[in-house]
Amino acid sequence: MRPNPAIPRPGLFALIALPVLLGCFVAPALAQAEPRTGQGPAFFAPSTTLHGPQSAILPFQVPHAHATRDRNFRVRVSGPLQVLSPPEVLAGHTTGFIRVRPRPGLNKPAQASLRVEDATLLVHLQPAPADPASSDAAPAIRTPVQGAAVWGKVAIAVEWPLDPDQPHLRTADPILRLQPGTTLQPHHVGILQDAPYRQAVFLLDTKRFSPGILRLTPVLTHGQGQAQRTTGKPVTIRVVRPDKSRLVQREAETPDPRDNPLPNPLRQGPINITDDPSASGGAFVAQNGARPIQTHPLEIESPGWYQLIVRARGTPHAGALPAIGFRVDDIRRPLTQGWIAHTQWHRAAIGRPVYLKPSHRTLIPKFENDSNYGKNNDRNLYLDRIELLRLEAPPDTNLLSDSHPPAHRPTPAQPHPRRHSDRP
Repeated sequence: MRPNPAIPRPGLFALIALPVLLGCFVAPALAQAEPRTGQGPAFFAPSTTLHGPQSAILPFQVPHAHATRDRNFRVRVSGPLQVLSPPEVLAGHTTGFIRVRPRPGLNKPAQASLRVEDATLLVHLQPAPADPASSDAAPAIRTPVQGAAVWGKVAIAVEWPLDPDQPHLRTADPILRLQPGTTLQPHHVGILQDAPYRQAVFLLDTKRFSPGILRLTPVLTHGQGQAQRTTGKPVTIRVVRPDKSRLVQREAETPDPRDNPLPNPLRQGPINITDDPSASGGAFVAQNGARPIQTHPLEIESPGWYQLIVRARGTPHAGALPAIGFRVDDIRRPLTQGWIAHTQWHRAAIGRPVYLKPSHRTLIPKFENDSNYGKNNDRNLYLDRIELLRLEAPPDTNLLSDSHPPAHRPTPAQPHPRRHSDRP
């Protein structure tokens, strides 16, 4: 679906307001300065710093939006810098993005010049870290995020890069090491459309494990006889047994989300409900854009920490599947957010537990990263069912630390638990 020019929406690859949702990062220096003025593109700062081999999405600005046409711009590079996605501004927007990374094999600090039309950015390049588990070569868990609570059968997505300087990664076999002492084989391994990495999807049946802490460690086996191993950083989640009295389950299409309490300017049209015998209730909500926003009124009867799980699938664009922001009442700010894991129906934990007070609330599972480039290259979200569980015990704050973000494809933002609540 072509973007509606009247609707502010994320850029080509990610959200400006949620930089960690980018699938890489927006360089901080570019977010702290006013752009220069002029008729052509302008960067937000004269220079920035990138750490190899992690890719980055760099924003730039143009003075005027084009109402109906996406715009591409000439790009020139000098120095050890690669352009992964060319500079583009979507129709109706004045902010554009270009995705770059230091050239593979960079082993000492260097400088590069990035030129978009007449705008020039000086890029300071730093080599990759020495720790293999912190490098772009290591596998990273995209979903679930650190500290998520899970029940039933949930999907786990693991990603690792397709680096021409490391051909062994293309044929590496992924496994998921589970504490204590067990491993899980992938349900699916493949390459998402346009993705510079491979992805493995694991299906974790939590009934096989006792309630409590479960540590997930992604591992790649490669080399002769698959004897060599590259281990990524672990993610720790919490297995719970849902009490039905604490669990709200709702088909995404019922009660009819077209009865939307949001004002019309925020809804932007009717919800698209599509029949599908493979959906749990025989139908699902198709989100082909960030608008309209679907809402689900519900009564929160008891205060506590709540975890959201959805049954969903999606189509990728620019190497990323849909991300969902868990918003309650206020559509401007997600309490937490997370990615779905697969193009087929699956259950995915969305972000971390959030604290909610008792009240009549409006649950908003918002499609955060809509993007498209042409007719057959469109990121869409298909939402089948929503589950919201009030946990019996508050989350362990040690699990909500930010000590385990993946290196090459960061997970959604993982702020302090106080920011994951509507507590005073």
